[in-house]
Amino acid sequence: MRIVIMSLLSVLLSACGGESKNDVSIPPQPPPLNDTSPPVITLLGQSSIFHEQGIEYYDLGARALDQVDGSVAVSITGAVDVNIEGTYELQFKAQDSAGNVSTLIREVEVVAPGIDAFVSNATIQQALPSSYINSVEALIKAHDEVIAGDYSAARERIDAIFAVQPFSDDVWNHGVSVKGLNAGHPVAYYGLRMLDEITKVGEVVTQNTLQITAVIASCATIERLSWPDLSPEMVDVTIDPTIMNNNYHLLYESTDLFRRWIKAITRGSELKLVVHELNQCTNVSSEREGNVVIAYPDYGQMMMDVPEEIKNKTDMWWVIAPSAVPGDGSGFNLHFITGGMGLIDDKPLLLSDDAWFTRKPEHLGSGIYLQVERRSYQPQWFQHEFMHHLYQTWPEFQLEASDHQWFDRSMWPDDFVGKWEPDYFAESIEKRLLNASPTLASGLDRTD
Repeated sequence: MRIVIMSLLSVLLSACGGESKNDVSIPPQPPPLNDTSPPVITLLGQSSIFHEQGIEYYDLGARALDQVDGSVAVSITGAVDVNIEGTYELQFKAQDSAGNVSTLIREVEVVAPGIDAFVSNATIQQALPSSYINSVEALIKAHDEVIAGDYSAARERIDAIFAVQPFSDDVWNHGVSVKGLNAGHPVAYYGLRMLDEITKVGEVVTQNTLQITAVIASCATIERLSWPDLSPEMVDVTIDPTIMNNNYHLLYESTDLFRRWIKAITRGSELKLVVHELNQCTNVSSEREGNVVIAYPDYGQMMMDVPEEIKNKTDMWWVIAPSAVPGDGSGFNLHFITGGMGLIDDKPLLLSDDAWFTRKPEHLGSGIYLQVERRSYQPQWFQHEFMHHLYQTWPEFQLEASDHQWFDRSMWPDDFVGKWEPDYFAESIEKRLLNASPTLASGLDRTD
């Protein structure tokens, strides 16, 4: 099998014990009289977030450090009723041995699911610019129209949003990262450019079938960094049940637009998702390199445990395992990498953990994904990773002669006119790869 893959310390103060001639213990010394500084509380996650109605809420918590006592406990009061829309406050309180108290508030806005509820929510309207709301609405509704087979309505909607917000206009970045939301960066832009291609082509007759096989390890022994000294600890965990619920609905939903886009750019190769759950647990290691932590499962062993019948039908692999990231990664001042694209036996391999599809990592937002966020962002991730594979498969176009060369605008081909990564991807398809030899359909077919 050939594989290619592209501190804070608590300070404790104590009195020295001894004996007097009367054998009376010396009591502990009181804290300094001039200790008037309260502990400093740091919230894990952002101070104001959105949460989807009906989904159980888990708070990431907080930490507190005091200049005398070191690490001190943080208490939480308040509750979030996930069944009722509204704004809820959670109060975090820390007190040091001198009686100094500090508090912080996290605001949780519970919103109803679905795009109509999202765009009509008063807090959403107040917090976000209209361009953000309109972009997400256009993406979700055009995608739904494509699912329903109404390509004409979807095309009209795509034309309308790009007429108001042209390709590469800076308006697409307005509102990014507000209140922990993540609908992509630029907002909804990747998915809309994918839908632009899909609706230009229209409904395509299936010419052949490709298979992406999601291999899931439902349990793992993970190596995870602990706080505050960042020492590794070994923990046995199970996969987030959200991944498995409703016959893996979340996985089908997260990949739907990506799979439809593949059919459009190949002019008829239908990408079928097949899920295979392993009988064995896996191991997930964490390797720290400076401020970066790379946490990958033992995907080689996971692939070896897949039956030959499934291997022979697979054109693309997708590995999913329990996450080794503590919470959402906040509070560590580290960047956690848990996904990427590689090759295994000359077939593309997508790597991910379960948390990537359920909650936002610290650098992308805060909290559990709203459904509209997940549908807006995940096409971006799948396309980004997949484009690495296309560029490596057709190297003659020199579209990734150096890693992520499109991040440097001066490295773009002279006939490319866009500004951002999704522009580069769209123009790569339209101006180069649609004319590739072998064709995209042939080059992506990796079965015998």
